[in-house]
Amino acid sequence: MSRTLICAIQIGTSRICAAAAWRDQIGNYEIAAIETEYSSGCVRKGCIVDVEATAAHIKSLVLKLSNRVKSSDCRGIDAAYVGIGGISMHSLLHHPSMELEEGRSVNSENITSLRLQSLRSTIAGYDILGLEPNGYTLDDVDCLNPNGRTGSLLIAHHQIIIGQQRLRFGVRTAMEKAGVRLVGVIATPLSISQVLTPDEKQRGCALIDIGHSLTTVSVFANGVLQHLATIPMGGNAVTQDIAKARDISWEEAEKAKIAQEELDIVSQCRYEEIAANVLNQLELSGCKDRLAAGCVLTGGAALQRGLVQLFGERLGMNRIMARGFS
Repeated sequence: MSRTLICAIQIGTSRICAAAAWRDQIGNYEIAAIETEYSSGCVRKGCIVDVEATAAHIKSLVLKLSNRVKSSDCRGIDAAYVGIGGISMHSLLHHPSMELEEGRSVNSENITSLRLQSLRSTIAGYDILGLEPNGYTLDDVDCLNPNGRTGSLLIAHHQIIIGQQRLRFGVRTAMEKAGVRLVGVIATPLSISQVLTPDEKQRGCALIDIGHSLTTVSVFANGVLQHLATIPMGGNAVTQDIAKARDISWEEAEKAKIAQEELDIVSQCRYEEIAANVLNQLELSGCKDRLAAGCVLTGGAALQRGLVQLFGERLGMNRIMARGFS
């Protein structure tokens, strides 16, 4: 059975990770190799601030992967998908519409046309990085899938994921300098949402990704994305607070944070601030009372001891858990 090698690079604030995987003809993936390097300050809050340094990391990671996967049917890697996040990333509802010919039912071409309308829409200073269908309205009747139905006016409800233009520009420039072809850009929150089960997305669930310097809130209900927002605080803010309070180095503070059996007052105050911002986003989503599956914490800081209890109390949720992403 023939197979294709796929490479993906995740550009994060603290680390840049690259992975190579074999994809067979039916769409199954087999991880071939993973390599990681520290970002060394070239990425801040998800945005590339040092293109040359980022390009050097990308080139190094791709070379390491190529050396590990080289074989008679693979000479190496020269192209990759890139996952990006960033402080400016969030979702907006977009409602493209179209009139239907009398007696004609809705088909896949109509759905594709509405999708392209949203993807081609212009938002000053921003790029569209992803799109998630949020249902449709056909002649004032709401539905998740209008295919095969007849009507005169079809309106799509799309959650478009947007980020400042510098996000994609930085990625494109760094990849060019690294000599690696950019296959496509993927909004990281959409890929991380795979940590949720289809049942959780259907029943309603909030995914809280607590990273190095950003916390991303993704809210799902009825099986689809309802809201996405980025909060400019993460685990690094807690480490910095501890370092300042105890007058110790960042490295010492990070070890002290991880070693805590219970949250100390310094860590608790910062995590409560993050939780308050998360609660605000849940309320803005309009889905706060529709999250039957509760809340899932993920990301580098999510496994901190005491965090599940704190978020459960601050968000007013009984069902809350921490879950790694792999």
